Amino acid sequence: MSDMNSMNREIKKDQLRRQIVPASPQKDEDSNEIIKRARTKVKKKKLKIFLVVLFILSAGAVSLYTYLNYYQYTGYSVVWEKSLNEGSYVGYLDFGTNVLKYSKDGASYIDNQGKEVWIQSYEMKSPVASVNGPYAVIADQQGNSIYVFDKTGNTGVANTVLPIIKASVSAHGVVAAILEDTTSNYVYFYKRDGSSLDVKIKALLGGDSGYPVDISLSPDGTQLIGSYAFLKNGTMNGRVAFHNFAEIGKSVPDRLVGGFDEPYESTFVAQVKFLDDTYSCAFADNGISFYSTRMHFLRS
Repeated sequence: MSDMNSMNREIKKDQLRRQIVPASPQKDEDSNEIIKRARTKVKKKKLKIFLVVLFILSAGAVSLYTYLNYYQYTGYSVVWEKSLNEGSYVGYLDFGTNVLKYSKDGASYIDNQGKEVWIQSYEMKSPVASVNGPYAVIADQQGNSIYVFDKTGNTGVANTVLPIIKASVSAHGVVAAILEDTTSNYVYFYKRDGSSLDVKIKALLGGDSGYPVDISLSPDGTQLIGSYAFLKNGTMNGRVAFHNFAEIGKSVPDRLVGGFDEPYESTFVAQVKFLDDTYSCAFADNGISFYSTRMHFLRS
């Protein structure tokens, strides 16, 4: 009996298998075509994004150009104001992120809100000032006092025996000052605390170096550029000279390592300035000269 049942089950299974309609195999899509379409979609998307970004940038550039070239201010408003009580002589210099104010009665450091960070009182007949990095110097022209400052206030005071003509400061607080004597001029040097350095340059109008007119210290304090006036065949001439206080200048008199006379025949060099530790410039009647430790060129 069990054999008949088993046989019947097998017969039914065979019948069911014959009744099942096999699914027709789907045609496989070419995989390369799928990849190609996917890449095309990505490229189109990237192109759309690029065009949108390009449009935004172009619109911004046009707007900025229009604003800078055609926008006109029709009014203003005062955010704040402060009375500085200016006396008979007042000067201002950029100092750090704020302003150094100096006058005959004293100096002050003023921030961008007009508040005085510090105040230093003194009495000077004709104050002259110079700034180099984080240090500033104020000297009494034709007087005898030199005040050195950093952004926190006064760091030292130097008192001279001879009258002061000019003063310059380095970014390390070293001060060079031209002092005037009856027969010659001198360049003296001082530390930021006002104490004198054992360095001195003597200059005569008819001497080899000439009469110092202006000086400027490099930010690192190792170099000094000076403009000099000297007589040649009865004619006043100009000269630009370089002094070095590092190793290179130890073996030469007055630390004089270079000078230029030819560009300044019958010319007065009124001002010199170190732009950084390498480059400097000189302002004369006949043009502006630019210098470096490697080369020199003149531009009229």
